[in-house]
Amino acid sequence: MSCSRYRQLLSRYVDGEVTPRQRGELLSHVQNCPECAAWLARARQTDTLLKRLPPIGPSDRVRSAVLGLAVPADSRRAGRQQSHKPAAGVGGLRLGAAGLLLRFDPTPRRIALATAASLVAVLGMALWLNVVPPLWGYDKLGFELQPDEGRAAYAATPMPAISSGINGVGGPVAVPNLVRLLPPRGADQVDLGTSLQVRFDQPMDRASVQDAFDVEPPLAGTFRWTADNDLSFEPAEPGLLRGVTYTVHIGLGARSLAGTPMGKPIEWLFHTRDPHLVTAALPTGKPVPLTATFGLTFDAPVDQAGMDGKIGLYAQSTGEKLPVLLNWSADGRKLSVAPQQPLSEGGYSLRVDASGVTAEGDTLGRAYEFAYTAAMPPPWVRLGRMRVRTMEENSTLNVDYRAVADNAGTPAGRILFSVYRLPTEQL
Repeated sequence: MSCSRYRQLLSRYVDGEVTPRQRGELLSHVQNCPECAAWLARARQTDTLLKRLPPIGPSDRVRSAVLGLAVPADSRRAGRQQSHKPAAGVGGLRLGAAGLLLRFDPTPRRIALATAASLVAVLGMALWLNVVPPLWGYDKLGFELQPDEGRAAYAATPMPAISSGINGVGGPVAVPNLVRLLPPRGADQVDLGTSLQVRFDQPMDRASVQDAFDVEPPLAGTFRWTADNDLSFEPAEPGLLRGVTYTVHIGLGARSLAGTPMGKPIEWLFHTRDPHLVTAALPTGKPVPLTATFGLTFDAPVDQAGMDGKIGLYAQSTGEKLPVLLNWSADGRKLSVAPQQPLSEGGYSLRVDASGVTAEGDTLGRAYEFAYTAAMPPPWVRLGRMRVRTMEENSTLNVDYRAVADNAGTPAGRILFSVYRLPTEQL
């Protein structure tokens, strides 16, 4: 069915003259056709404005003139006896008109009842046309549809119901109100694949909403409209970042198709899931041996292939990445990092990239760096025979000793001895 046919049905829909089957087909078309949705919104607003016009009735002068046409009963009877039939017909019409006006005589009580009925009718029409937001909530373009799963109510601040529109253009129509936000305001642990969704209570100018839409920290993505009042912002890969508080702002530049700007800017915050936790087996800030093996523990099983190139050991002095051997535990939670060659004395950094992937396909969401200092520990020296030996100047002396670097008996490197010249009495 063409849009012209649907617009004929839209006119009948506003007047409440469609069948249930036509109504269902019409609502389905309006949700997917922005032109018909805008046409329906304008038709509703026009109908509302027309119904706001005051009722027009006869003035007191006209009423008095009509009542003056009525004559006493005796005169009417005599007139009927003396006049011909056409004259009697004219008199009957006059009496009928006078009786009709007298029957609807606008007494104060009747005026009050008519005024109350008019106010109730105007309020009901305003609720039906979305001129004022209903108390029970509503969905796209005011149609009563089933609520979506996870619908979040928006606690809106009361704002003026009538606006003059942007730059004074737009007429007396309602300002756009927000009826849905996803993720909800203040939401925590939001899934990283979540799209940002905004729904208004009336058709919006798409370009103005997109220009007024801003996310902090900056977030790349694409806009997708399912209707003129329903907007989704889909973040680009890899989606939202872990452990980040995002602030979404819609400025006053957003306006409806009727040209009415928003009554106040809209801003809400939400927080994504916290990053995965990675801990180091060796404590940082303490020297490690030159042959140390480093260990990491993850709070969730990781994808070993997805971690390829995401973990490295770097020399702090040169930034060079050292060759290492990675050995994963069976559950994919623990990793040992063994340098292929003994380290030189100096500083080293064990780094884990934030883009590392878990077994469920999720990123770590945070980069980790653990700093270490590789150093040769002070050796232990055991002298043979006497602890103190004396020697003549300019002579040689053989000293028996055994030096180890640690309790495991690792041989130490070169050992330096100091020779002191002391008087005999100090010995």
